Amino acid sequence: MGDAIDDMAIASAAMLPEIRDAAETGAGLVSLWPLTDADRLANDAKYAENLRMRITRVLAGIMTGEEITVADAEYVVDGAVMLPGRPERVVRALLAANDAYDAMSDYGGTGDVAAVMRGAGMLGVDWGDGLVRAVSAMLDVAETTLRGPQVALPEASDDGETIAQRLAAVAVACDALLGTVADASDDVSVRPCLPVVPYVNGLCERLAIPGLFIDAEGLMALVKAHADPGEDVRSSDAVARLLAADAKTEWARHREAVLWDPEEAKRQAQADDEGRRRRELDDRLGGK
Repeated sequence: MGDAIDDMAIASAAMLPEIRDAAETGAGLVSLWPLTDADRLANDAKYAENLRMRITRVLAGIMTGEEITVADAEYVVDGAVMLPGRPERVVRALLAANDAYDAMSDYGGTGDVAAVMRGAGMLGVDWGDGLVRAVSAMLDVAETTLRGPQVALPEASDDGETIAQRLAAVAVACDALLGTVADASDDVSVRPCLPVVPYVNGLCERLAIPGLFIDAEGLMALVKAHADPGEDVRSSDAVARLLAADAKTEWARHREAVLWDPEEAKRQAQADDEGRRRRELDDRLGGK
C-alpha cells in the first residue's frame, strides 16, 4: 500500500516545488471568486460542462478500449440515451461514466464514501469482496484524516499555502487508493484503478479546490509512479508531482475559460489575420 494518509505524508507532498507552483496557479483562479459578472458565470458553467464531458470521455474510453469521440461524449452529457449508428457498448459506457461522475460529485458535497463505492460499481471495475472492503476502509480513513484542520477548511481560499496543503492531501489520498487497488488486484492494467479519475475530482470539491482532469495516459503514469516512485522517494510524493502538473495545466485552462471575452477574442483574431496578411505581402514584395 502507499504512504499512510497522515499529516507527515501531506506535509512532505506540500513542500514539493511542483505542488507549490501549481498552488500559485490555483490561487490565481480562486481569486476570481465569487463570480458576479454574467459572462464569467456563463463561461464557468460552460467550462464545468466541458470538464464533465472530458472526464466521462476518458472513463468510457478506458472501459471500452475504443476511441470515444467528443461529439458522442457531448451528446450523452446533454442528456442523450441513444446515439444512432454508434455501438451500443459505447453508449452504455458513456451513460455509466456519467452516472459515476454524478456519484463522485455527491461524495464531493457530502463526504459519504458509499457514493464513491457506488461510482466504482457503475464503472464496472472487477473488484472482489476483499478489495471492496479494503477500498471502503481506505476511503473511511481518508475522510476521517482530511476532516482535520490542516486541509479540510470549509470554504475556498486563494491562499497559495492553503491550496498547496489541500492539493497535497488529494495526492496522498490518490496514492493510497492506487496502492489499495494495486495490492489486491492481479490486473496490471489501469482498468481496476479507473475510479481514481472521478474520485480525485470529487475529493478536490470536498477540499474546496478547483477540479482536475486526468486522461488515460495520465492515469497510467500515476499507476507507474505509485509502483516505482524511485529510490528513497515516497510513492505519494511521486504521485503528487504528476498531479501537480495536471493541476497547473487545468487550473490555468479554467482561469482562461472564465476570463474569455468573445469581443476581445474577435478583435485579437482580426489583428492576427491582419498581421498574417501583412507578412504575406511583405514576403511577396521581398521576393521581387
